[in-house]
Amino acid sequence: MFNFTHRLWFKNLLLVCGLGYLAFQCGFCAFNREAPLFIHIIGWVGLIFFGGGGVFLLYKTIALRSRGLRMVNLSDEGLILFGELIPWNAIEGFEPMRIMAFSNVHQMLVLTNNCEEVIANTRNGFKRWSRRRSYNQYGAIYVLDDDYIDGSMDAFIALCNEYIDNDRKKRERLAY
Repeated sequence: MFNFTHRLWFKNLLLVCGLGYLAFQCGFCAFNREAPLFIHIIGWVGLIFFGGGGVFLLYKTIALRSRGLRMVNLSDEGLILFGELIPWNAIEGFEPMRIMAFSNVHQMLVLTNNCEEVIANTRNGFKRWSRRRSYNQYGAIYVLDDDYIDGSMDAFIALCNEYIDNDRKKRERLAY
């Protein structure tokens, strides 16, 4: 299995900053009695939103690390995104895309041949809604951000295409 070491230092820096913000916000909301009620409401909403996001990121990172996985893994069976296996024979291709013309953020669509089936079999309601929205907007249910891989998106796509070709050749040998 091939593990991509994503920019772990950057993610850890964001996590530390988020937890620092969370501590500051808790102290501000709990001990600042002179602020108007409107400021307290905004503070608690921000605390719930950013604190919840930080706790979710921490949970996801710990859950994947405890199983020995990264956010993106390549194995002989398929591409593993966030702990979910996408078999090589289900992948039709990859399509790089840019978020905005002036942005340096790049994403990659993983085009699969069984999108409707995967959406229908997704048990988590929020994940099913998110996949349906992604499928309607982009035509793919798997979107990978370039922050999760080291190197260029083109090199990653080339490596994935090698895995797909090897899987296709292996299936053809087994068919005879």
